[in-house]
Amino acid sequence: MKICYARLVTLAGLVTGSFNAQAQMSEQLKALHFAQDFAWAEIILANGDTVRESATLYWPEDVLVLQPSKHTLPAVLVKSFSVRQLQAASFDSKRRYDFLLMRQGYFPGNALFPIGPELQRPNKPSEGVTRVFHVCRWSRNQGRQGFQTLGFFEQLSAGPVVLLNRLALEKQTSYVYGAAVSQNVKRDGLYLVQPDGRLWFLQNPEKDIYAYFQRCAPQLREFARRNKLHFTKAHELAYLVNYANSLTAPTQP
Repeated sequence: MKICYARLVTLAGLVTGSFNAQAQMSEQLKALHFAQDFAWAEIILANGDTVRESATLYWPEDVLVLQPSKHTLPAVLVKSFSVRQLQAASFDSKRRYDFLLMRQGYFPGNALFPIGPELQRPNKPSEGVTRVFHVCRWSRNQGRQGFQTLGFFEQLSAGPVVLLNRLALEKQTSYVYGAAVSQNVKRDGLYLVQPDGRLWFLQNPEKDIYAYFQRCAPQLREFARRNKLHFTKAHELAYLVNYANSLTAPTQP
């Protein structure tokens, strides 16, 4: 599809000065696999245009860099995007990437899905796995208060209340023979996006899910117990959100 790159570059140039200033830090984050490469991406821009290219996602800066053109797309210029063919350099075999059925509303026992998702995590990048990202307004103070900006979030469930994930990098310190050793580790930042677009940060997923869906909390507890679901596993948390959506229209506590 044709796209006016002159307009794209002009718009991006107005808002990406800070990205250029952080280029060195971005390369360090990429070395930590905190910047992710995608061999195929379909990007829906805020102005309605569509771009299809390889892309690199820089989580801290909320910027997509198109490859090989090197055009930069900050979150303010993007509405949503989907990706396939996660390249091996950024693939983490401990994470489960295929949330297709969960995005469609799957949960154990849902009669609309006679066949559930594979129980095994993929052991290598799969060309058939698609991930979907949206742009949401949020506060870096865990999404509740303070100055808000636009950022990228991955969709993990269906709606109307949707489970989102945003990767974060945090420093952990351990002590070896009395010496402090620090390392950067990735963690999931899980959120609920409400029908009005507001984000609800799941600081304690089990406690916060029951609080948000308080009207159906007893059914959720029984559902989690019966299916042996864990609130620390993103795909099982997506089951819970889909099940809660099927029971009632929730209200914020």
